[in-house]
Amino acid sequence: MARLADARVEPGRWITNGTFADYFTVGCKTDGGYTVIFVPRCDGLSTKPIKTAYSATAGTAFVTFDKARVPLSNTLGKEGKGMSVILSNFNHERWMILSMSLSTQRLIVEECLKYAHALTVSLALGR
Repeated sequence: MARLADARVEPGRWITNGTFADYFTVGCKTDGGYTVIFVPRCDGLSTKPIKTAYSATAGTAFVTFDKARVPLSNTLGKEGKGMSVILSNFNHERWMILSMSLSTQRLIVEECLKYAHALTVSLALGR
């Protein structure tokens, strides 16, 4: 774990949806804390699909970095401030999950109201 430079990503493995990815967002531990680096698919980076209990279309893979070289300009945010980059992404994901959940709940309520109305009309007409 050295200071970031136009050098290499230390060898290691991460599990990600990397089978189809051309770029990887990687959280690295550096001397100043965590730093997020944008890593293009390159020499020294390999992926191997893994079987999971859920859908194979998710492309889950072991991503192995073996002396992958990444320019310093690929740093996302400031060096040592990677946790704020990662957590800000969680905020966007939470809003997306909330939006999808609310729209699904609204659809369910609408369908229940339609059913209840149809049932009320049917009973009123004696059907």
